[in-house]
Order: sequence, then structure tokens, then C-alpha cells
Amino acid sequence: MRKLIPLLIMISLCFVTTVNAAEQMFVFRADLNRNHTVQLIDFSLTDGKLREFSQTPSDYHLKMFSDTNILILDVPLQISFTAYPETNFTIDTIELNQTSIYLRLPYHENAAKIRLFYQNEMLYSLDIKSHLCISDGECNPFCTWQEDADCVRPSECGNTVCEHDETYTSCPADCQKPPDDKCDGLANGVCGPGCLASEDPDCVQEISFTPYMIVFVILIIIVIAYFIFKQSKPKEQANV
Repeated sequence: MRKLIPLLIMISLCFVTTVNAAEQMFVFRADLNRNHTVQLIDFSLTDGKLREFSQTPSDYHLKMFSDTNILILDVPLQISFTAYPETNFTIDTIELNQTSIYLRLPYHENAAKIRLFYQNEMLYSLDIKSHLCISDGECNPFCTWQEDADCVRPSECGNTVCEHDETYTSCPADCQKPPDDKCDGLANGVCGPGCLASEDPDCVQEISFTPYMIVFVILIIIVIAYFIFKQSKPKEQANV
């Protein structure tokens, strides 16, 4: 039993050390082009182990600011657009048009902006809150509905639930046909009683004949009959 006590103490210390090593941090990943344009690849809040930053002087710096524009963090970045691949035991240099930046930054509750600088020129600025999947009343376009509680779950036709953006027309499998007792303009296969075609796409406008139209049609028939009779009369005289 006495031999087990030191072992249990060591295991406990290892566990505590592991727990303490994991802390909240920002993960920043982006591509920097030679012309100093920046494409953000990923920015998220996660748990992990932070790494110490190199303090070697550099023209490139990543800085974190609070919502009152107070500098919280200043990290010199060792960025190079030159690669040194080894080929046949010789070292050749390759000039790159793009290089990658991957940083684990300590979490700060008041952090609001992350900015990338070259000397005194700001190359890129990121609004932290707009890129985090947190419940802040707005759905972050970078987040899914599983990650951000403010994002609405997309509808799924065929799950027997008529969801917020579904109708009988768009998903008849989930939504019931509405009663077509009024001219609501819905194409649901039923013509509402008393509705015109302009009011309900399911209605076909019937042609109604007025007395003037009937007289006009009769006159046309008489004129056609007269011309037919007139053309057939000379033939009858010729036969005589």
C-alpha cells in the first residue's frame, strides 16, 4: 500500500498539470501574399496549450487591441517569402508568392481587434466578436447552427415538420394544403370560388360572350355564307 501512494501522487500531479496546461486561446490562421493582401483561413476560440512567441525583431507584427483601442498583445512575426528545399543534397532557394500564418493567441475577455502590420502600415484588421461562434444575438456567417445558438437550423423538406421557411408549395410533404376559400394567390391546385385568373393562378378565366359578340359572330357567318353562295352560282349557270 505504501508503494502505491507515491504512484498515486505522481498520477494526480500529472493530471493537474495537464488540466492547467489547457486554457482558452484564439486560433488565427491566414495566408499572406507578397503584395501584402491577406486571406483569413480560420479564426476560432478553443482550448489548448499556448506556445511562447519569438521575440526576434521583425517588420511584421500581429497586435491585439481592446474595444477601447488599448494594445493588449504585440507579437513579432517571422515571415519570409523564401523557401529552402533540399534537393540532391544541395540547397536551392525558391521565391514564394504566398506564405501561411498560424498563431495560438492568449484569450482576453476585452479583446476586440486583431491587426496585422508591416512596419507602421496596417495590412489587415479582424473584428473578433463578429468571427466567434458565441451567443451574442447575431448569427455569425462563419458559423453553423450547431456552433452558434443565434443561427437558425436550416429547414429540411421531408422530416414531417412544416418549418419556418417552408410552405405547401415549396414542401408539400411537410406542410398541409391551406384552405382555398379566398383569392390568396397561392398555386396549390385549387381554384378559390369566385376568384379570377389574375387573383389565383389555379383559376382559368372563362370567356363570357356578350350580346354584341354574338351578333358580331352571326354577321361574320352570314358574310361568309354569302360569298360561298355567290361563287357557286356562276358554276350552276354554266352547267345549264
